[in-house]
Amino acid sequence: MNVLIFGGQSPNNQQWMKSLSSVLYTQAGNYKAVCHDYLAWTTEPDSNASKQISNEITSAQSKYHNRNFNMIIGKSFGCLMALEAGIDCQKIILIAPPILALKKLGFDLMKAVKKIDARILIAVNINDPLVEISELEKHTLEDPQRIRLRILAGNQHKYENHEELTRIIVDFMAKK
Repeated sequence: MNVLIFGGQSPNNQQWMKSLSSVLYTQAGNYKAVCHDYLAWTTEPDSNASKQISNEITSAQSKYHNRNFNMIIGKSFGCLMALEAGIDCQKIILIAPPILALKKLGFDLMKAVKKIDARILIAVNINDPLVEISELEKHTLEDPQRIRLRILAGNQHKYENHEELTRIIVDFMAKK
């Protein structure tokens, strides 16, 4: 199973992606993950946030356009990357999508969800300060066969329980 992971935009997410990748490999067995590194982690970020996001999307498109992934996982800002990079896959998992923050930058995450044919699981902590659960619930009700919402017990935006995330990922992949 080939998985592409887009973490959050902060360089702190490199370790999060590596940890999730390791747990997927050791506990789920056949999951081989590619962790995406952002341009802004190795170069000076653009002061224009919208332009920086567009540059990151373009970079991912060129980097992965010939790759085959069964699933893409996006966390926080990585949710936008998972949807906008134009990479074909069967399923997408969006962890902690910051819908309103991205909308302020001119990116409509739920509009992007509607353009994708893949099945989508959205996983959020119940008290994540950066996620609007009511907004997500509204959109998942529009297409419940294709878009699922999983609310987890948590009070932050870190999502460090990789064992729980692995169970959710494996369960989602097993469902038709």
